[in-house]
Formats: sequence, structure tokens, C-alpha cells
Amino acid sequence: YYFAGIDEARFKRPVVPGDQMIMEVTFEKTRRGLTRFKGVALVDGKVVCEATMMCARSREA
Repeated sequence: YYFAGIDEARFKRPVVPGDQMIMEVTFEKTRRGLTRFKGVALVDGKVVCEATMMCARSREA
């Protein structure tokens, strides 16, 4: 799979060196070789970023 893009990215708070960031990513759907995921990044239980990401399936040689 290849990273194909990002939509609806919202950065809510700054993240600084030393912060432990936890990412929760959930599958949404696959269509025509493009898979969409929704992700949330948390620091200390608070949302620091939300985004929808897409990955494209690579063609096998």
C-alpha cells in the first residue's frame, strides 16, 4: 500500500518533544483499490489531531 492523501486534517493542540502521542485509526471503506481510514491522535487523553487518510493498493509486478 502507498499513502495516497489526507483530508479534513484538524490540528487542535501543539505536540512538543517528550509528549507521548497515541494514534487510534479505524477502517472506513475500500473502493477501487483506495482504502480510507479515520484517525485521531491523543496526548494525555486529549485530541491533538483528527484526519481522514487514504492508501492506494500497489500493483503487483
